[in-house]
Amino acid sequence: MPRATSTDISLTKSYIPKVSKIPGISPTIAKFYKSIENRNIHEGRVVDQAYYKSNNIERLFTNIRFDCLFKINEPIVPRFILDFYSQVTVQTDEYGYLVISFMIQHEFITLTLAQFGQILKIPYNGQAVFTNEWDLGSLEYSQETEGPYSTDLPTPDDIRRLLELEHVMIDRTIKRGHRDHLPACFAHMLYCVVAEEQYNLAYFFVKRIEYARANPTANLPYGMFLTRLYRHIMEVYPHLDNGIYDIVDRVMRPLALKQTWRPRSDCGKARHSVSSSRHVISST
Repeated sequence: MPRATSTDISLTKSYIPKVSKIPGISPTIAKFYKSIENRNIHEGRVVDQAYYKSNNIERLFTNIRFDCLFKINEPIVPRFILDFYSQVTVQTDEYGYLVISFMIQHEFITLTLAQFGQILKIPYNGQAVFTNEWDLGSLEYSQETEGPYSTDLPTPDDIRRLLELEHVMIDRTIKRGHRDHLPACFAHMLYCVVAEEQYNLAYFFVKRIEYARANPTANLPYGMFLTRLYRHIMEVYPHLDNGIYDIVDRVMRPLALKQTWRPRSDCGKARHSVSSSRHVISST
């Protein structure tokens, strides 16, 4: 993660409420919040329209419905984020479909992956895989080989060739004359962007939420997207909008990117340098 982004994330401590210290709160409820409220929130960044409307970028991302990553621009609801992450669980139903469940105050809410994607306005069909590893070979070991999310993934060599990565080392060095940070899943996302193959972003979101919930040191992702979930829930359950959810502006600075797209000589498609693309994807 870029150093400036890491600094921004740490600033979210300034507004994360200490729910566990509210007078009169039961010890049982306080325990749910205590480990969550000490995390940082990954708010996400807003991308300048002038950037994504230039050099064919908008077309490529729109073709697989990844324009949702450019158009997101929401404030943050920190108490709702804590409520969500304090009890969220991810399960699989009898047909193999993912189901995400969580408690907001006294309402138990269950959403299918499709419903979750529709509310967040992100794609919920296409290639599906999640790994927190950096090695491209980890994609094969993380993919589902049967059921509704069975995916015929590209090989590591396919990804390297299309993105023009010579080799991804275990120490996270990409031999392009500089060090880079490109996790395997993000490389796969970029492959889908360039190859114009649909990608199941809702699947990735839910799996990453599950990982963050289980990892006591992980930042809490998708701050802006969870604002959309907050608004949906308050519309469906208006009695929950009882004044405890303060909405705050993001503390992150706007995302500035260099325009480094150039046409591929072998297929005529536009290609974006990996060093800039990774920031667009990580803005979620």
